[in-house]
Amino acid sequence: MLKRVATAAIGLPVLIGLVWLSGFALAGLICAVGAIAAWELCRIVSARCQRPFSTPAVVLSAALAASGYFAASMDGPVAFTPLVPLGALVAAVPLALVAHRGRSLPVSVLVTVCIVAFVGGALFSGSLLAGQSGGRDLIYFMLAVTFATDTGAYAVGRTVGSRKLAPSISPGKTWEGAIGGLVAATLIGAVFALALGYGAQWLAVATIMGVTGQIGDLYVSKLKRQAGLDDSGTIFPGHGGMMDRLDSMSFNLIVIGIIGVPLL
Repeated sequence: MLKRVATAAIGLPVLIGLVWLSGFALAGLICAVGAIAAWELCRIVSARCQRPFSTPAVVLSAALAASGYFAASMDGPVAFTPLVPLGALVAAVPLALVAHRGRSLPVSVLVTVCIVAFVGGALFSGSLLAGQSGGRDLIYFMLAVTFATDTGAYAVGRTVGSRKLAPSISPGKTWEGAIGGLVAATLIGAVFALALGYGAQWLAVATIMGVTGQIGDLYVSKLKRQAGLDDSGTIFPGHGGMMDRLDSMSFNLIVIGIIGVPLL
């Protein structure tokens, strides 16, 4: 517990500060996150299926993640940017399903492409916002809703949770906790939307993220369970790896990229 608190006490202010700086500093962080997350994901899926091409996956994931920052400076391509996070959502499906199939070159290529599309495509939304006017506020909105979902689900689940949500994937999660996370996401989303001057439609966005964030958590837990791993890595003492921190956020970044960015 002490390690978890210490890591959060150091990491959270750094994250908040880099989001405040936004621009190239935040895009650089997102690029690094993409590289680490892709490497961890290569390690996870290789335990159950054809090994992905790790070096191309890491390099291309980081490049795709960072490319949103440069797309933000071009008027034309921005209209098509929701296609990138949409591709990430599509890529998440075979990435999980192919984990049970035999080893072959086509499967290895498929898994590599899916890792790049999922990791890079989700983080693309973050770097796009780093280069856009008003993007910083939307990132804070996404972070607040995601953290509220995780905290609400944990607190309610530990207090009154009894009905298992997905025992074969994550035995500790309950339906009561999931509802608590959804309520917390909606409430915090309403507060931030009001504070930032967002319209009523952002309450719906927060509610959607209250669901998708928990789906992302279960999704990464499923991948880890397939690989027989408890954590995706050890980069954060007491918290595990990058994908352990990015699980809920990855799916919420996809939502922001598909729905939130066009609303700005």
